[in-house]
Amino acid sequence: MRKALRVISTLLIFFSFGFVASAKELKLPTYPPTYRLSIGTSLKHLSGNPRVSEYEDISDNIYLFTDTALYPLPHRFHLFGHFLGERDYFVDTGYAYKDILLSRVVSVGFVHHTDHYPYNFKAPSPVELYEDRNIGEDYMQKVRKTRMKLRLKWPGYPYHLFLGYLNYHQTGTEQQRFLIGYFGDMKKVSQTRKMTKDTKEVVIGTNGNLGPIEIEYSHTEKRFDSSGDTILRDNYPEINIPPIISRPADNFPHNIYPDFKGHGDALKIHTSYTGQIVASYSLKGNVIRNLYSGVKRKTLRSSATFQYMPFHAFSFFLRMYYLDLEESNSDYTVLRGFSNQIRYDVRKSIDVKERGLHLSARLRPLKELTLIPSYSIKVKDRTDTDGWILANGNTTSQTYELRMLSSPLRRLKIRAGYSHIHTQNPLYNFVPEDRDRLKLYLSYLTSPLLQLTLSYSFTHDKRGNTSYYDHFSETFYNGKDRKGTRHFVLLSASSSPICSLNITASVGYYRLKEVSTLTFKQLKGDGTPVFVSPFMEHSVPYKDRAITYMLDIFRKINQRWDVSLSLSTTHSKGYFRTSTQPLSGLGGLSKIDNRDSSLRLSSNYKVLKDTSIGVELLYESYKDKINPDLDGRLYRGLIKITKNL
Repeated sequence: MRKALRVISTLLIFFSFGFVASAKELKLPTYPPTYRLSIGTSLKHLSGNPRVSEYEDISDNIYLFTDTALYPLPHRFHLFGHFLGERDYFVDTGYAYKDILLSRVVSVGFVHHTDHYPYNFKAPSPVELYEDRNIGEDYMQKVRKTRMKLRLKWPGYPYHLFLGYLNYHQTGTEQQRFLIGYFGDMKKVSQTRKMTKDTKEVVIGTNGNLGPIEIEYSHTEKRFDSSGDTILRDNYPEINIPPIISRPADNFPHNIYPDFKGHGDALKIHTSYTGQIVASYSLKGNVIRNLYSGVKRKTLRSSATFQYMPFHAFSFFLRMYYLDLEESNSDYTVLRGFSNQIRYDVRKSIDVKERGLHLSARLRPLKELTLIPSYSIKVKDRTDTDGWILANGNTTSQTYELRMLSSPLRRLKIRAGYSHIHTQNPLYNFVPEDRDRLKLYLSYLTSPLLQLTLSYSFTHDKRGNTSYYDHFSETFYNGKDRKGTRHFVLLSASSSPICSLNITASVGYYRLKEVSTLTFKQLKGDGTPVFVSPFMEHSVPYKDRAITYMLDIFRKINQRWDVSLSLSTTHSKGYFRTSTQPLSGLGGLSKIDNRDSSLRLSSNYKVLKDTSIGVELLYESYKDKINPDLDGRLYRGLIKITKNL
């Protein structure tokens, strides 16, 4: 990598000498620094399940906020951040010197509460047992994401070196559910698992102008490391059901978190973006390796684009790409117990080659009208599929689309689009063969006091006969058509009846309807099927919907005092409706019926010219009619003092 960087850097510097324009030093303006600092405290009370505040720290914390900007040119510095304790924060800071050095760091921290699904209920039969090793446990992960960018420029020359760094760190506890045994001696187990997952990515590269083109090269190193309960072990009973499975009793590992290591290189070339003709080419290669199993995946991506704009009212765009994904794995794996080692054969991984073409044009026949027609085709070929049960190995997808941008009236803006996607030989049953999608966006300023916004989308999916494979009889069964429709609409109205009052009301509605074939195989306690053929029910309807109401009010009472209020509630429902036994039980298992509501009241009062006091009250509620154990309410109060300098 260092050799490649030295070669490219030398070329860029050499070719750049002839393309540098001299300029006189300008007298730099001066800007006063700005400082804004807030300090306060946040008090919270949780009643019930923490799902109501899934991504929020529910403990009491000190609140800090800062917004600082310093511009003693040629130096530039900014710092923006807010903190609700060490686990809930956002920081954005950066420093620049002329155009020689540019740096920025963004870091986000939050917590994620996850549910505990109970396993401490009565076993349905003597050969099917349940074990909950951590009854009523609460699970939480602390998450931290940090991204850093640094760019260095050669003084007076269009040549840069850049460095990027990304870290995603997650630590905490989670619920692990797994199965011990086999039919006839089966136990479903739940236990708490401590884990730490850490992803690091470093990118180093260089770019510069070589006359009419710009070239860029970068190298990437990536690691995923895990610690904690990375490997679980349990005692498994003896199983001997030839030819399906044969395994002695022993203590075996399961549910492993492997480490990964990867690297990649990228080359990008493009012409000037300001001409009538713009062209670009990119080539990327990546290798990633599973350090536990030894599986290696190689990816090669290349793409080329061409854009031509002969005159203002017309432009043409072409993009082509190629993807080659190759994965290699061992022909076998070894399960190592304390007393036994068992060898299992492993199927060869599927290799994928994908190529695509996208054509689009931008036409402006009228000043108030822009049309964007486009066509794209994607062909995906799969090889080494002999060991896999695939009804269709290769897939071709074509997309036809037309978009429109229009302003027929001075206060009316319209965006509309229609697309049709046809997929030949889709790999999975849930992928439609034909999809039609319509999108519409309207924005109308009826008067200076009222603005209306409407967003609507409609999707219709259709799939011909679906296929289902029964590995007991090694037979494919055909289902009937799969059809579905989705509607989404969002209507918003914003009004300012007086200059110190702003009111925004919104309502959103989502609905999904589809019919499909459901298949079900009923097995005996020893794992053999009750009937040779599976249960199949055709045209089973599934419906879900969600409706949201939102209201935001802001009132500036006087020059010192302002108040804001936010209300929102969302109600979601969904279920399968089946009639064939034993499929009818799926209706209850698939049912969704919950409501999520929130109320936020905040106020700021300026006690001095540069000092204000703020108060914020928050109430959140989550209610689940299907599983009341998930119900919860959160109360939060925040008081802060803000100083402007």
